Amino acid sequence: MAPELSCSIPSTPRKRRRVKARRPTALMELARERRLVPDVWSLHEWSAWLTPVGVTGHRHDAAFFVASVPERPACSADSTESERVEWRRPAEVLADQAAGRTVLMPPQMYELSRLQRFAAWSRLERFSRERAPLGLDRMFPVIAQLSDGNQLGLLLGDDLYPESPDTLGERTVMKLPHTLQEASSGSRRWHRSHMGKASLCNIQLPHGHIAPVPYPAREADMV
Repeated sequence: MAPELSCSIPSTPRKRRRVKARRPTALMELARERRLVPDVWSLHEWSAWLTPVGVTGHRHDAAFFVASVPERPACSADSTESERVEWRRPAEVLADQAAGRTVLMPPQMYELSRLQRFAAWSRLERFSRERAPLGLDRMFPVIAQLSDGNQLGLLLGDDLYPESPDTLGERTVMKLPHTLQEASSGSRRWHRSHMGKASLCNIQLPHGHIAPVPYPAREADMV
């Protein structure tokens, strides 16, 4: 008999500790033990982010995927990477951010600002499935300190993005002799985040990807 397809993870503490051990083989060992086949075919590559230099703490090189499941699986928060688990619409989370009820990191805000553009889950699933084979570029934000104390998170394609970004932290923090208003009015191509406020993009992204729009998305922004 073929193993059953499943996305659920055993809830015993011992099993969870093994998956959280961060060994590349831990998940497959657990799947063999439980006679499960991880449904990797439902994972569609969505984006990849590298933590900018100058950020305190650990830097992360993280990949994000979109997946479709027939029903909500049982989930639980771990004790290190998350505080709680919720199933919510992207626009609801962005609304909480705008109202000051939650804090989002720039990659979270950027990706939720993309996801809010899909009027239905079926449209997102189809888009991500058809787009994934086109590949993607790693997103590497460069933090720019402005003369008025504001910060911008610059991304590839922005007029202010450096030609040779410092991925190793070997140079000093990028400083620009502009205020936020000057940096906005003096640029034609935007691909940036106003740190903690909004993700802005007016360029065509490579690999067929969709651009973020500020919350709340207008009807004309929906796909």
